[in-house]
Amino acid sequence: MALKENYRELLLDAVVRVAARDGLDRTTTKLIAAEVPCNEVYIYRNFGSKDGLLQSAFNRTDLRFVQTVLKNLDVMDVPGQPLEQRCRALWEPVWRFCLAQPDDTRFYLRYYYSAQFLASAHALHHRNYQQLQARLSRYFVSSHDSWLLMAHVFETILSFVSHVLCGDLEDTPELDEQVFGLIFRTLQPYMLP
Repeated sequence: MALKENYRELLLDAVVRVAARDGLDRTTTKLIAAEVPCNEVYIYRNFGSKDGLLQSAFNRTDLRFVQTVLKNLDVMDVPGQPLEQRCRALWEPVWRFCLAQPDDTRFYLRYYYSAQFLASAHALHHRNYQQLQARLSRYFVSSHDSWLLMAHVFETILSFVSHVLCGDLEDTPELDEQVFGLIFRTLQPYMLP
């Protein structure tokens, strides 16, 4: 059983690297298997198809994003700390995670904005974020706003990170201030003090 889990993880890591490097359209089972290295049959035994492997890899990164926020959610309850500092302390670890995992982030972006995501992973993505949305909603004036605002924060972070990863922007303290200032100004009118 441990060997099977090891191959699953190796295949998940391989599809992320290949898709990040070559794009989704050029990610083949042959390239994925060569990256491990293993026989292509392991992809089908473990995930059923290339699409199943892509969806599982996306889900793994998606859950890591959710866990990163949940792990830091207690900062929102620190008494006496200004709301802006609490928001930054909550969202900055996601920013750092994305920058520290460039292949995961490139893969995530490519998959998230693909037709494959809408066809096979959108509902799973929504379920992944329901727990986070439920926990975050108590900080917002209206729980209906929390889902859209949370999505906006992730989209903002992913957008800026993509510009850093492709070299359009540099990861500097000034950029951090710009990103988190934008996030805070967007959230502030909808948040409880």
